[in-house]
Amino acid sequence: MVVVEAGGEQGGDAPVSKAAEKVNRGLEKFEAKQYQDAADFFTDALKLNPNEEESRASHYNRACAYVKMNKYEQAKDDLMVALEKFDLDFRVLQRDDDLAKFRNTEQFEEIDVEYGDGKEKQAAQAKLRAEAAEPFRFLKLFLFGSLASGAAVGLLIILSRLVQAVKGGGGEGELAEDVPDLIETLKNLGVNTTALVVLGLLLKNELKGRDETLQEAEREEELGRLQVQLKKDEGAVPLNRLRSLYRVFVVAGSEAHVFETMANLEKFREKFIQNKILVCTVTMLENDGKPTSDEPMDLTFGNRSKRNKKSSSSEVEVNVFADAKERWRIQAKDQTAWRRWIINQVEVDGFDPSVRDVFFAVAKNGTLWKSGAGVPNWMKLLEELPEEGSVQASVTGI
Repeated sequence: MVVVEAGGEQGGDAPVSKAAEKVNRGLEKFEAKQYQDAADFFTDALKLNPNEEESRASHYNRACAYVKMNKYEQAKDDLMVALEKFDLDFRVLQRDDDLAKFRNTEQFEEIDVEYGDGKEKQAAQAKLRAEAAEPFRFLKLFLFGSLASGAAVGLLIILSRLVQAVKGGGGEGELAEDVPDLIETLKNLGVNTTALVVLGLLLKNELKGRDETLQEAEREEELGRLQVQLKKDEGAVPLNRLRSLYRVFVVAGSEAHVFETMANLEKFREKFIQNKILVCTVTMLENDGKPTSDEPMDLTFGNRSKRNKKSSSSEVEVNVFADAKERWRIQAKDQTAWRRWIINQVEVDGFDPSVRDVFFAVAKNGTLWKSGAGVPNWMKLLEELPEEGSVQASVTGI
């Protein structure tokens, strides 16, 4: 909690403002564990023209009250305001015991990425994943770089010798045998130039491959941060919490495609359970092409096809949750974030734009090992499941 001093920013001898009085009353209610009343007092304080300190305290303390009431989205909004507009120190969020529970939520992770060191952690994790996927890339970069540097130095030496060869000697007393042979010098020039060009191209390709692998790892890390719900009475967890435990198939597209795909997958239920495969569905568009979220989005695929009346969105949700022993479906939470990731991945994979429905297969180690457009060959997917702990490159199309 953040306490407002008696005089706010004006000093301790100044009279207590009405906003500060509301903040202090809210603190009393908070100490009495009357969290809704506390939040109401902090809200009232924000309506009384508070100064910067009072505004910061009101937003932060109301966030603490929301956390106690498990209202994490409201808490995130208040903390973002306190950080953005009123210069709240992010370290306060990391130390305050009143936010201990909040620090284990997806909302805190979002704040951490924006204002804490979460972005650096994610970048480091993506780099580690990229290095694990290409363990010999550093060695090749070092080898090609060293050889290219040697070839460049050698080329400079040869160029100087070529000048001497063309001039026929460097000074009046110089012996003829000390003058470089022009033909031999030109041959060495060609060899070194060719070597430098080849090594430069190899180095360029390795650097390009390193960047592509890193970008792929970053997208996989972003996928791992997307939220899913395992049981109806449980909160959402990031997808990466399922690593080493489950493989995940993501089915995305129109409502009709999602409904029909899940209906067809019923015959594979036992195989999915045996192989610890979870299916996560994401409906891209509904209501005649409008996004399912109120937030405006530029969705370039997922055209709605005509569907039977029984394939309503409510029925698509049927049997999403099951007992752990029989679990094979999970619920995607924050579908807006899921859609953004899918749209970006579709652009990266370069799917045929005329195909509107897509799927992605995620291995136990979080690697996106298979992706494609349309309806996949599920039997082939099941036969090609990667071994636990193995890393395979993404493959488009089945």
